[in-house]
Amino acid sequence: KQWYQRRSTGATETVIGSSTNLNPLTVNAVIHTDLITTTSARIWFTTRPCEVDYTYTIVLLHGDNKIIAVDGRATQEGDNIEAGYIAQPANLTPNKMYRISVDRMQGQNEKYSVFAEFRTLLAPPQATVQVDRVRKVSDTNMRLEYHVIDAKEMWDSDPVYFSIVVSSPTSDYKTEHNVTTYTSANVLMLDSLEPNTEYCAVIAVANSAGLGPYPAPYCTHTHSTGASAPTVTAASITALYVTLNISRPEHENGLLTELEISYIESGDQLVKLYPILEGAVGQYTITNLDAHTEYNLSVLAVNLAGHKGAPAYLNVTTKESTPESPPAISSCEANSNTSHVTLSVTWLSLESDLLNGEVSNYRLNVLARDGEENETITRANETYTPGGWQNHVIEVSDADLKLSYTETETVSVRLAVSTIVGQGPWSQEFRCDIVAMTGLSRVDIASILVPVFCVIALFLLLLLAFFYFFRFKTYKKTPYEEIKKLINPDAFSPCQHCIHNKGMEPKRWDVFICHVSEDIEYIQQLKEALVREKIDVFFAKDELSWGCELHRVINDGLRYSKYGLVVLSKQFVEKCSKWTSTELSSLHSKSRLSSQDCILPVWKKDITEVEVGNFDMTLVGIKALKEEDMSVDQMAMELKKKLRKTGTCWGCKIVRVSLEHALRL
Repeated sequence: KQWYQRRSTGATETVIGSSTNLNPLTVNAVIHTDLITTTSARIWFTTRPCEVDYTYTIVLLHGDNKIIAVDGRATQEGDNIEAGYIAQPANLTPNKMYRISVDRMQGQNEKYSVFAEFRTLLAPPQATVQVDRVRKVSDTNMRLEYHVIDAKEMWDSDPVYFSIVVSSPTSDYKTEHNVTTYTSANVLMLDSLEPNTEYCAVIAVANSAGLGPYPAPYCTHTHSTGASAPTVTAASITALYVTLNISRPEHENGLLTELEISYIESGDQLVKLYPILEGAVGQYTITNLDAHTEYNLSVLAVNLAGHKGAPAYLNVTTKESTPESPPAISSCEANSNTSHVTLSVTWLSLESDLLNGEVSNYRLNVLARDGEENETITRANETYTPGGWQNHVIEVSDADLKLSYTETETVSVRLAVSTIVGQGPWSQEFRCDIVAMTGLSRVDIASILVPVFCVIALFLLLLLAFFYFFRFKTYKKTPYEEIKKLINPDAFSPCQHCIHNKGMEPKRWDVFICHVSEDIEYIQQLKEALVREKIDVFFAKDELSWGCELHRVINDGLRYSKYGLVVLSKQFVEKCSKWTSTELSSLHSKSRLSSQDCILPVWKKDITEVEVGNFDMTLVGIKALKEEDMSVDQMAMELKKKLRKTGTCWGCKIVRVSLEHALRL
């Protein structure tokens, strides 16, 4: 190498490269590049002199990466090697530095290498710009935040400017902005926009070579001050929730996000938010409401900017439900005599939010202690008038309570209230203490009554002996006849219906009930309904007392009752009882004698018109009330109208009604 350098001193050739074993020849190796573009170039080299069988390789490098390699061989010694060593690489990266290496080889031995560099031209960026988000959107402005993605496709060049085009697909609005600043968070403020209008933005980035591509547009809406009022109707109403059909506002004025529904409950205003559903009409359910409560609902739409629209109002009332808690019993007073215990129970009615409806009835139970078991001794389902304070007095049979009269007795009462939906829970048992006969025990009563009965019995024996030994011997009459003369037998008669035979005013009734014993349960309900309407009812069971003659009692009931209520059932016509047949015949006779409608038929559910006609054809022609059409309470009201003669047709002859109607027409 030192020898070569000495020989080349002062030579005109330019020596490039290095070698470890060179012949003492003049070397002239040059790399040429031309036709350089943004993605390609042409490369070749020349060398002289050339030796045969030497191999030359052109290698194109970018960093440590080999791009291409072209091999060539000298075919003649002394030739100027040029053709066949031309490389034209493509798909190069714009604005990149590339290194060229030409290696001379003989076999596997490297003789020398020559190096050169070139840079491709700068091209417009292929990078795109993405809009990250829109902030501070109002009715007249918006704030765009954007950044460059795929920054390597800027070709190692910083952005020169951003081209931003904003337009509206619904109007002629279009504006262009060239932003020359570049940071990690790029921002563009757009002002003086139209409310409730869609705007679209496209952004491209440029370098010194030109402008890059525009991506797909990013679109959003400006907001407004609020939407118009929606249309609200009630889809369904229950005791605890309401489902609403809500139509979108006619003028939305922005992107609607949610509905605001507000109402007053227990003095507090409650606000509930619901996301906007797709479609013109959506269903929204308000839950956790109070039963039997009126609500004034306010419904409005809210847009993305938080602006609230005009409200729509709707009044709804939830349905009734069962009461949530029982009434509170405030007091229980008990008084007793030898046969009955009278209880006076007072309670405070429920608040409306706990009652969940209108009071249908109160149910009162009295419980007597029998060992360790509680036995209900009074009938429930009693109906009392609703109000603030409630008070009801009931009488309980002494035999049911089993009072010993040796100490203070204890009973318990409990109360429940019902609406038309059902009964609420029972109250806690309220204890009542009963003190019998103001301090006198049964032992004290017996010690007083036994001597009295003994004195009376002795007096009667003495009286009987007097008549037997003195008066009977004179008049020759039996003791019974003499006693009958001296003592009024009606005074001791157990039958209270005998008094009219002695010139006294007889007892009278409004209605006589003709029935069979198989229907006693329904008859009992009907009788109670009539009594509640203050109608005097002749009920054989109530009028009979010890020693009375049954046929005489019934005959008085038929005679002194204004009407006869005949309860017709399948058992009535099939049994054909002697008593019911006699009673029905008597009522027919009474109707003929008095020239008025005395028979008031009631048909039960189990009997048909054919069966009634087969039993008694005349009953088919009398206007009747049917169990399947009317309750016992309604029948009681009809009888009350009949007694007052206020227009009811119960008991009228059907043919006569039709004639009277024809005459009126």
